[in-house]
Amino acid sequence: MKLSNIADSLGLETIGDDTEISHLGLCNKNDLDCNLLSYITSSKFFKQIVNKKEIVCLVVSRNLYNEIGDLKHDCSYIISDYPEDTFYKIHKFLCEQSNNLPPTVIGENCEIHPTSIIEDGVSVGNFVKIGAFSIIHAGTTIGDNCTICSHSIIGSNGFQALQDKNGHSYNVPHAGGVTIGQNCYIGEFVNVAKSLFSGNVEIGNNVLIDAHCQIAHNCKIGDNSRIAAGCILFGSSILKRNIWMSPGAMVMNKVIVADNTHVCPNSFIMEDTEQGEKYIGTPAEKFMNFAKKQYKISKILKYGK
Repeated sequence: MKLSNIADSLGLETIGDDTEISHLGLCNKNDLDCNLLSYITSSKFFKQIVNKKEIVCLVVSRNLYNEIGDLKHDCSYIISDYPEDTFYKIHKFLCEQSNNLPPTVIGENCEIHPTSIIEDGVSVGNFVKIGAFSIIHAGTTIGDNCTICSHSIIGSNGFQALQDKNGHSYNVPHAGGVTIGQNCYIGEFVNVAKSLFSGNVEIGNNVLIDAHCQIAHNCKIGDNSRIAAGCILFGSSILKRNIWMSPGAMVMNKVIVADNTHVCPNSFIMEDTEQGEKYIGTPAEKFMNFAKKQYKISKILKYGK
């Protein structure tokens, strides 16, 4: 969509060319989509994006536009007293324009419970089982030989909680989807959110997710990973391949869990892990480091030194 179409519809002030907008997104990521519209609220963020040619339009305040002066990025600008608020209003507007969904496709030999809900714009592979009262939202793709147990929700809106210029809280509409590979098992009462902007939450092949897990927007789960009951993945967290997440474990947003990591029960991964290590605690640390500390504590308690 042309920038002028967006600006005219929402009454926005623009500076620069009437550029084509293909995607919206946050500018602090490395893998940006082309023809991206984003926003910044400080000149320190501007320095991070000055060479990112994918960004063709920025929402900024007039003060910030004047402050950056000759450092201006080679793009168009939307001028707003509340850049974040305006950016998400544009996001909502574009979501409302994109409501043409393809028909749902169901593969062969599927077992879909009559109480489940499958929206338009869903693709279901062969030999898929979907249990009672589960909801599969638009934009979801499910590979062959997958099982979705009862009362699970795939492709929910997700939770990006913000406050507008008046201090009122609101949840941002999500525009992406979910891709589930082959031979996956998703237990009861699991919620998998869709991505916030374009792209998909990705669940690889041979992934097992037990009951009552929460997979937030923009997460990625690698092949052969196993996520036990009650785990929570915060937004944009990444599990690589062959991960074991014990019951109640959590991963902080934007944190990467390396291949073959073992996370102990109720542990909270708050920093990137190292490949093949076991982690325990909150904040989680390597198991051997934790064990050494516990041994020293036990000696102090027993001998006073």
